[in-house]
Amino acid sequence: YYGFGGSAPDNAVVDISEGDIRFPVIGFVSSVAVVINLVFSTPLYSFCLISVFESTGSDTLRTPMTPLNIFFRASLMLLLSVVGEQVPYVIELIGLVSSVFVCCNNVLFPIVFVMLAPGRPPMPMSKKCSIGATLLIGTYVLVFGFAGSISTLIEKLAEDRSNQVSASREETVLPGISTAARMVKFMG
Repeated sequence: YYGFGGSAPDNAVVDISEGDIRFPVIGFVSSVAVVINLVFSTPLYSFCLISVFESTGSDTLRTPMTPLNIFFRASLMLLLSVVGEQVPYVIELIGLVSSVFVCCNNVLFPIVFVMLAPGRPPMPMSKKCSIGATLLIGTYVLVFGFAGSISTLIEKLAEDRSNQVSASREETVLPGISTAARMVKFMG
C-alpha cells in the first residue's frame, strides 16, 4: 500500500488492473496468485471441517466417500460459495476478524504459552525485554487494527445508507420514470 498512500482501495488487485494508472500484467499475476492460494488453502480448511463432522457418527452421510457423503461435501462447497457471494461487507468483516485472530494466534498466544510453560528454564533479561517489546507491538497492532477495521466497516455502512437515502429521494422526485431508467440514471 506504499504506492497508494492513505487512499488505498478496498481491493488493490482490481485497482492495479483497472484504476487510473493501470498495470494489467501485475493485476493478472496478483489475481492468479490469489486463485492459487485459494486452491491450496480451501481444501485444508474444508478437510478439517468435514473431518470433524464425519467423526461424529458412522452413518452413510458421515462415512467418507459414500455417494451421500460426496453429495454433502459438494453441497457444502456450493453453500459456502453462495454465502460468500451474498454476504455484504465481506472484505470489511474479514479485516475485522483477521485483526483479532492474526495478532492473537501469531503473537499474543505464543508469548503467553512460553511464559506459562511449566519447567521453563530462566530467561536472560535481554530475552524478557524482546518478548515484552513483541507483546507491546502485538497489542498495539491488535488495538489499532481492530479500531481501523471497525471504522472502515462503519464508513461502508454509512456510505451505503447514504446511497439508499439519495436513491429514495430520486424516486420521489422522478415518480414517472421506470425502475430501469432510474437505475441507468443512478449508475451513470
